[in-house]
Amino acid sequence: MSDIQFSGLVETIEPEKLIIPFEDEKLKDRVFLRGEEPAQDFAIFIDEAVLKDIVTYSKTELTREIGGVLIGGYYTWENREFIYITAYIKAKKAISHAASLTFTHEALHEVNNIKTEKYDDLFVVGWHHTHPNYGVFLSSYDMFIQNNFWNLPWQVALVVDPCRETLGFLRWQNSQMETTGFYIVKDPE
Repeated sequence: MSDIQFSGLVETIEPEKLIIPFEDEKLKDRVFLRGEEPAQDFAIFIDEAVLKDIVTYSKTELTREIGGVLIGGYYTWENREFIYITAYIKAKKAISHAASLTFTHEALHEVNNIKTEKYDDLFVVGWHHTHPNYGVFLSSYDMFIQNNFWNLPWQVALVVDPCRETLGFLRWQNSQMETTGFYIVKDPE
């Protein structure tokens, strides 16, 4: 899958293909695919406002990696698993370098406190980090983080390259992390 360009994402999101993963008919005109069609067994949904927040935050630092955690729900609908990302917590105390991001005990403690306070009924469904001018992929160190902190089959990684203006989700598939398309749930008008 090619990286997804986010230039213009904050202003508008054009639909590519519509699906309705929820019983809620009100959502049918607000859910749009970005990238390739995800595998039939798993899908990722993210609120437009949350994605905009992540992209905006990602653009605040162009020389070193920054990141945070993705908050949402894990569901099964018609024998298909999916996550729905409805919030994002910045890992402000993570140690940031040009080509790595370290989630220290202090950073994870801060994130966990915010999650407990604001989103106690939701899950950490994955993490986000930037790759300034490196592209969208998981390095061996990123895989260490994925394997040690977010290794459940439904926990994902979102990588944003704020310099190249590309982003992509990676998910567990065939015992490795592979890129996948995802669905944006547009804000109600």
